Amino acid sequence: SSAPADAGSGVVSHCLVNSTNSMIMDDDTPNNLVSTYSEMQDNLRAIICSSVPYSTIIDDASSAIFVAAYSEERMLRDEVNNVKQILDKAEKRENKSEDEINVLRAQLREGEARLKQAEDATYTAAIPVLAVLQDHEVFSDGSLDDVFVSYMVLSDATPKGLATFSDFGHNVEKKALIDEMLDDTRLMKQILVAGGPVNGDYGGAMEIYNRILRSSSNALQEGSIFSRLALGTSLEHANPIKIFDTQRIIDPVDRYLHYERAYLDGELDPAFENMTAWECRWITNSDASDEEAAWGREMLRNYRPDLIFSNGYDWRYCQIVRSDVRYKRPEW
Repeated sequence: SSAPADAGSGVVSHCLVNSTNSMIMDDDTPNNLVSTYSEMQDNLRAIICSSVPYSTIIDDASSAIFVAAYSEERMLRDEVNNVKQILDKAEKRENKSEDEINVLRAQLREGEARLKQAEDATYTAAIPVLAVLQDHEVFSDGSLDDVFVSYMVLSDATPKGLATFSDFGHNVEKKALIDEMLDDTRLMKQILVAGGPVNGDYGGAMEIYNRILRSSSNALQEGSIFSRLALGTSLEHANPIKIFDTQRIIDPVDRYLHYERAYLDGELDPAFENMTAWECRWITNSDASDEEAAWGREMLRNYRPDLIFSNGYDWRYCQIVRSDVRYKRPEW
C-alpha cells in the first residue's frame, strides 16, 4: 500500500472502506463513531506498516532503549502534572496548610528535575533511531507525511476522545468540527508542530479556533502572525485558564483579540510578528487579566522605557523585578 495520491487533502477519509455508510449514526448505538475513528486509525496503521520495513531498518536494541526511555518520560510527566494539580488545589483552599504546600512544592521540584533527566535520556535514545529513519526514502521523500500526521492526531486524540466531544455524533455541529479537522492534513500538521492541544482536547481546541476565525478576519490570513496566534491560543486554552487567584476563566477569543489589537496598535515587541504558533501559545496563556497585561505594557513605556530598548531579550520585560519591584512573598 501507499499513501493516496491526494493525501494532502483529507487522507483520513480515504482510509474508510465505506466512509459514507460508516458515518451514519443510530441513537441506540453510541459506539458507532468510536468504531469509525478506530477503523480510520487501523487503516492508517496498516498503510504505515506496509510501507515501512521497520524490522529491517531499526535494530531491536535501539528500539527497546528508546521505547523504555520514552515510557519513563511519559510516566514522570503524568506524575509531575498530578502534583501540580494537587498543589494548585492546596494553594487555593481557604484553610490551606503551609506545611502541606511546602512538601508539595518540594515534590514538584524533585519531579521536574527527574523529568528533565528523563527528557534528556529520551533525546539521547532517539538520536540513533532518527538517524536511521531520516536516511530511509519513506521519510526523506515526504510521501507518507500526511498519513503519519493523520495517524498521530487520531492516536493522540483517541477515537473515544473525538467521539465523546461530539456526544458520539449526536451533536452535529461538534462532529462537523472534528470531520473538518480530520479532512485537513495541513491544519493537523500545524497543530502537531505547535505541540498539540492541552490534554489532547482536539475538539475543544477546534471549537475555540473556529470561534476566533469567526471573530477576526485577520485570523483568516494564511501564514500570518494572526493565523499563528489564533492557533496557538486555541491549543493552549483547550484546557480553561483562570486569572490568577480567581475563579474567572479567561475567554480565549477575548485573549486573542487583546493581542491582535495590541499588535496593530504597535504595543508589542517587533519580534512578535515572527512568532510561531508554538511560541504564541506561551504568550496568550498568561494567567494575568487582559487589563493587567495592558497596564504592564503602559507602565513600562512610561516608567522604564529604557528597559524596553535594552539588548538582552532574557530580561527585557521583567528586569523591573530586579530593579524596582522586587519579588517577595505576597501580602494580601
